[in-house]
Amino acid sequence: MQRRSVLKLGSLGLMSGFFTSSLLGANTKSLIGFEQIAISTDDDFKVAKGYSAKVLVKWSDPIFSHARKFDESKNIDDDYVKNANFVFGDNADGQKYFAINGSKEGLLVTNNEYVNPELMFNHNGKNMSANDIKYQ
Repeated sequence: MQRRSVLKLGSLGLMSGFFTSSLLGANTKSLIGFEQIAISTDDDFKVAKGYSAKVLVKWSDPIFSHARKFDESKNIDDDYVKNANFVFGDNADGQKYFAINGSKEGLLVTNNEYVNPELMFNHNGKNMSANDIKYQ
């Protein structure tokens, strides 16, 4: 058997193991102690059995006392553009909790990757003004 054939067969074996484990994974107990959630295309938030979840912060919530919540019906002016720096962003693709030594408190840090103007503005991202672009 040639080396190339062995590599191809090995790759196929690895891939088949990956796909079968992901297909069966929803019905098995995970290694971290809770029942896995089945794969779903529902537009719904899923939480593992025995756990609960609540919204901590959502897009456009003020994160500073002087900030105003975003109002999509309002025209975006220069003050609103400045306000965008003081509200929670969109599309948080990463979060990290930093515990403070000796305390039950810590910092939750979030990266907001990008925005969806078609969801953000009442004009669905069409006919964007210069301030709309600055705001996002």
